[in-house]
Amino acid sequence: MSFRTFFLCTPVFALMSTACGPSGEQRLEELSAWGPFSVGYTASEVAYTPPDGSGTRTLRLATWYPSEDTTGTSLKYLGLFNAPNVWENATVSEGPFPLVVYSHGHQGYAEASSHLMSYFASHGYVVAAPDHTGNTTFDGSGRQTAIYYQRMTDISAVIDHLQENGPTSLTDSVTGIGHSFGGYTMLGLAGGVFDVDGMEQRCIDGDSSPICSDWSADAAQIFRDGLGDRRLNAVVSMAAGDADKFGLEGLKQTTAPIMMMDGSLDPATGGSSGPLWEGLQGRNNRRVHIMGGGHQTFSDMSGILETFDGLIDAETGDQIVNVFSMAFTQQLDGASGYDGILDGTVPVSDAVVLSQ
Repeated sequence: MSFRTFFLCTPVFALMSTACGPSGEQRLEELSAWGPFSVGYTASEVAYTPPDGSGTRTLRLATWYPSEDTTGTSLKYLGLFNAPNVWENATVSEGPFPLVVYSHGHQGYAEASSHLMSYFASHGYVVAAPDHTGNTTFDGSGRQTAIYYQRMTDISAVIDHLQENGPTSLTDSVTGIGHSFGGYTMLGLAGGVFDVDGMEQRCIDGDSSPICSDWSADAAQIFRDGLGDRRLNAVVSMAAGDADKFGLEGLKQTTAPIMMMDGSLDPATGGSSGPLWEGLQGRNNRRVHIMGGGHQTFSDMSGILETFDGLIDAETGDQIVNVFSMAFTQQLDGASGYDGILDGTVPVSDAVVLSQ
């Protein structure tokens, strides 16, 4: 570092100088807007063999990616939901790009948080989201034991597929994002150790939890072997539940840095992910608590599936989720200027309460 750069980067002058890199305010301005790329989208399939001997498992896969196209063929997700500013089968920008993998909630679908997925693609990420077969809007009215581990093996299979057959070249950076049951999925992928003995005993005692529906010794062994994927270098877990599947000690053994997001008015979590956060707090983990946030604040269904007094509006919720997810991911990828956003010294919204 030159004397001039050192001088300008002292605390008195740092805020006035571009020599020190982007400021927190500049980063917030960047993250508050759509990124520099157009967004392409394609739907395909992934097939793999899970570890339970059940044979080939096939997943529908949605993929968003950076593009230079300024016009294209518009689409509707599942033929039902408009996809603004996203072009079907657009040309692909030349990589390498980092990868984001997304896990939808119980009875959800791959595009359930498409606003967040397309936002990441516009900022230079390849984003892949599978339908968790047997647990989607169209085929998932119940939960069987297997889906509690197949969700993790689904995501690992998607990473395998994208690293070998992606639309463009990828870096080594992989971020996992999940909502609701997908938030649980990401905690397992982050290295959460399952409380197998506790789960097994509850099933023996007649617990009505869906995980006990067809519990077996083989299933227990899959959980004991672990379902973490070391390729994930960051995880964003939104409105997650199922803390009892890990226990506090199991959550303390996660290895990937985790951002926990929850909402104060979420009817599914009781307005807090407190039990989860108790096991995750400290280390390199962070919590974003959204005052007025509901369960669907983290999906495209905010204000549609949830309409109650005090609910934060969808646009504000999207902005909070976008900014903090991206700031956390970018910082862990080694980029600078995000500290102020993540510690609250650069305020994003009065509705946000941060913990670490």
